[in-house]
Amino acid sequence: MVEQQGLACVMTRQQAGGDVVAWVGGQARTRAHFLCDVAAWAWALQRQEGPRVALFAHDAYRFAAALMGAWQAGKTVLLPGDMQPQTLSRLEAVADCNAGDLPQGVRPDPGAAHAPWPFVALDLQRCRLVVQTSGSSGEPLDVEKRLAQLDAEVQTLEASFGPVLGQAPLTIHSTVSHQHIYGLLFQVLW
Repeated sequence: MVEQQGLACVMTRQQAGGDVVAWVGGQARTRAHFLCDVAAWAWALQRQEGPRVALFAHDAYRFAAALMGAWQAGKTVLLPGDMQPQTLSRLEAVADCNAGDLPQGVRPDPGAAHAPWPFVALDLQRCRLVVQTSGSSGEPLDVEKRLAQLDAEVQTLEASFGPVLGQAPLTIHSTVSHQHIYGLLFQVLW
């Protein structure tokens, strides 16, 4: 069990809770910390009405925790590519709430105490993500992806690059924002 920000998290995965999954502000974030953060996001987002949550976060770690928390809470996540006024206007019409760094974005309450989140295996067909294209060739388009599709892409990345990279711990540097499909796949999901 790991305690963080008033949350008690029970490890439910076979991997060690001490595995470092990210560095945030020079501090190691372990798998156990990540699960606590996912639980905090899930509690915050499950209280929101409606199934569609617009998510924008500058920090990739916070984004990953919010994304997984939203899926745990049964939400469809809308990923805007930026926070420009026209993008925010488009989101108002389709999102039930904003999360993260978006205006009036829902965030976990760092002082809140909750029961442990009842983690469940994510349903690859029901979990969805809507990525907005950049609109460089016209109006931005919404591209819906099921988690099954994203999982297949991640498995392809692993099959292609995993054997070359080996088992050594890696540091990933991304030049594409995790708000876009390639940054999401390479930096967060893979």
